[in-house]
Amino acid sequence: MNLQHLQEQVKRDVRVDEKNLNHSAAHIPMLHHKYLEMLTEVQLKCVKLKADHDKLYRAKYMYYRNDFNVVLKNKAEIDILIDGDDEVQKVRLKLEYEKSVAAYLESVIKQIGGLSFLVRDIVEWSKFQAGAY
Repeated sequence: MNLQHLQEQVKRDVRVDEKNLNHSAAHIPMLHHKYLEMLTEVQLKCVKLKADHDKLYRAKYMYYRNDFNVVLKNKAEIDILIDGDDEVQKVRLKLEYEKSVAAYLESVIKQIGGLSFLVRDIVEWSKFQAGAY
């Protein structure tokens, strides 16, 4: 999932139309559901990427421990080689990117949760201005 595309989508979706508050209020549960589904999808992708990373890490560890031409003294030296490995870095970067997308979606869901309060406050303010209180 592209973070920039997602941010643009949120800008379009998460708005309150002050002229049509009924529609905005009715739209909140659908928005919540939409972004919750996206979050779940991203979280599952993170789980898979973490499993891929762990599997690759183990394979690299066994390679550097047993098959590598240089004698390594301890686990820290092996970890340095693994951390610098291009394949491991690629998987790690994908994982971190998806974690960032998940964190963004979590904040969007919190923002959507606050929309109902915003709609209520706009209605109350309109009533106050009209002299209903």
